[in-house]
Amino acid sequence: MAAWLNYTVKDVGTQTVNLNNGYTNNIGHLNCTVYIDGENRTQGDGWTLSNDGWVTVTGATSNVSIYYPPIPAPNNLPPPIAVAPSNPLTINAVFLFVAVVTTLVLIVSVATVLMFRREKSQKA
Repeated sequence: MAAWLNYTVKDVGTQTVNLNNGYTNNIGHLNCTVYIDGENRTQGDGWTLSNDGWVTVTGATSNVSIYYPPIPAPNNLPPPIAVAPSNPLTINAVFLFVAVVTTLVLIVSVATVLMFRREKSQKA
């Protein structure tokens, strides 16, 4: 994805920023656009881009904007990790589970009430 890097300069000096994100050691050919103090500058006019991705800005007095295109991903990336598809409970499965638990609780409750009534009638 393309990006803009914008920053404000307080004093005249040199700033460096690395644009390669560890992807490649040969990105000096990228077509960056650099504005120094609001003026579009060509490479060599207040800024440079090295082959290892470092942009060096010199002579800015107020602000810098750097636009850089997407950096291609390296060819040697590890393959994606295979993940087994998840099988989440569906609403029907949850409903069935709740219905079974409710039925079991109801059966146990009715059996308990009947058992206590039977004991009570036997004592009388």
